[in-house]
Amino acid sequence: MTPPERPVPEHVLARSVIAPLGGLLEVGAVTATGTWSLSDASVGAYVERRRSEVDRLLAGIHTVGGFGPVFMAVLDELGYLRDHEVALRCCCGRAVWRAFRRMARRTGRTWSDRRRYAGCAVWRRTCN
Repeated sequence: MTPPERPVPEHVLARSVIAPLGGLLEVGAVTATGTWSLSDASVGAYVERRRSEVDRLLAGIHTVGGFGPVFMAVLDELGYLRDHEVALRCCCGRAVWRAFRRMARRTGRTWSDRRRYAGCAVWRRTCN
């Protein structure tokens, strides 16, 4: 006999949708700088410049996902629409991140050098 199916809490479903959206906004903020520098990126400013598009996107996700008010509460809690530091690991896919780690080992760079990688060709190809 199969065990009864337990429903997934709405906040868990909301997080599974919001996390990739946050990454998308971070990549957008970085590419909008034109410098490929993570320190120049402002997610809050990027969201404000594209407020109508972001609101339309959020409304669509909210409707298609059938989310209640929990969706917006989780979005606010996670802070993806506010200014925050953009981390290299958040903007890169797993394969690209592994390539950065391999390059770091070959070149002798340390974790603290990671911001310097943002200007490399792999990063630019990933964000285009």
